[in-house]
Amino acid sequence: MARSAPAAKRARRPPSRSICCVATRNYGAQLVATYLSVLEFNDIPLHVLMPDIEPAEKESTAETLRACLPPRARAGVHVVCLEDVFPGEVEALRFYYDAFELSMACKAGLHHWMSEKSGVEQWLYLDTDILCFDALDPLFDCLGKEHSILLTPHSSEPVDDLPQNILFLSFGCFNAGVLGVRRSPESAKFTRWYRHVLTRLSLFDTNLRPPLRFVHSTALNVDQRWLDLVPGYFSGVAVARRRGFNLGHWNIGADRLRRDAKGLHAGEEKVVLLHLSGWKASDPSRFSGHTKHDFSADEAWIRIHTEYSRQLDSVRDRFPATYRYASYADGSPIPLSHRRTYLRHLAMGNRPLTAVFAKKDMFVRAAVAEQARAIQQAGRRK
Repeated sequence: MARSAPAAKRARRPPSRSICCVATRNYGAQLVATYLSVLEFNDIPLHVLMPDIEPAEKESTAETLRACLPPRARAGVHVVCLEDVFPGEVEALRFYYDAFELSMACKAGLHHWMSEKSGVEQWLYLDTDILCFDALDPLFDCLGKEHSILLTPHSSEPVDDLPQNILFLSFGCFNAGVLGVRRSPESAKFTRWYRHVLTRLSLFDTNLRPPLRFVHSTALNVDQRWLDLVPGYFSGVAVARRRGFNLGHWNIGADRLRRDAKGLHAGEEKVVLLHLSGWKASDPSRFSGHTKHDFSADEAWIRIHTEYSRQLDSVRDRFPATYRYASYADGSPIPLSHRRTYLRHLAMGNRPLTAVFAKKDMFVRAAVAEQARAIQQAGRRK
C-alpha cells in the first residue's frame, strides 16, 4: 500500500518474536497485504501455515511471498505446511473440513507447532483480513512474566443491546483473529489442548438448525467459541481491554475513523490493528457486511479501503484463484453433508479411508441411506 512509516519510527524487533498467519493459496494476496502493513511499523518475521500446499511446495511458495515484500523482510518469511502440524492426518482433514473450517483448525495447529518447533519466545497470530497501523509492542508487552496467553474480547464493557449479547454468546466472547502466546509450560498446555479439540471440532455450525449440527446440543463456531474456556482452563491469561488492539465491526460502534500524524483513531481510541471482517472487494466502501453503520463518507476509511483494494489487485495474479480441495477427483464439489459423514465415520473410531477424494459414489450412497433412515424415523414418530 502507499502508506509508509519512516524507518526510524519502525519498532525494532527482538529476535524472539514473530507474526503468525494461516492462509490458503487463494488468500495469498490478503496475506501479503496484512504482512506489508505490519512491516510498515514493525521489523518482525512471519511464520505462515498454508493448508493446501505439499511439503515439496514450501520453498516455491515462500519465494512467491518474498517476491511481494521489500528486500529487508524476505529472509524473515517461514512457510509451514499441513504435514508439519498434523502429520499423518492431512488427507482426512482436507476432506472432512471445508476451506474455512480447515484454516481455523490450522490456527491451533500452528500455535502448537510454534510452541514445539519454532524456538520463538513470543508470537502474535493475526487473521489475514487485518491491517496494522502502529507498532505491536503494546500487544507483546501484555505477555509479560505473569501472562503467556493474550485474548482480545469482542467487547470489554457491558452491552445493553440484548441481541448483541446473544451474538457474543453464540459466536464467542473472544475474537480469534488476534491471539498472542509467550512460550511457557502453561501456554504449551494451552496449544496442545487447542490443537486437540480443533483436530475434530473446528466446525462452522452456527447457521445450521439442530438436526444438521454435528453436536446437536450446541452450535460450534470453528476455533472461536473454544476460547471462552481458556480463562478457566489455564492460568496466565491476559485479556486485552483496549479495543484498538483488535478493532472490528463488533466494537467500532458508530465511531468515525480519522487519521492524523499520530496514527489511526476510532473516536478517541488509537487503532493498532483494524480487523476488516465482513469487508468485500465487490463493495469496498462498506466497512463490513455485518454492520449497518455507514462509514463510506469518512476520509480515513476511503483512503484505507482504496489503498487496500489497490494492494490486493497488485499481487492477486501471483496466487491461485481457487481452493485445491473443494472438489472430488472428478471435479464435482464436495457437499457439506459428505464432509460431515466422513467426520462421523472417524469419530466413531473407524479407520481413515484411502484416496477419500476418489470415493464420491460411496458418500452419495451413504447420503441416500441417511435420507431413507430419516424418512423412516419421521414415519415412526407419526
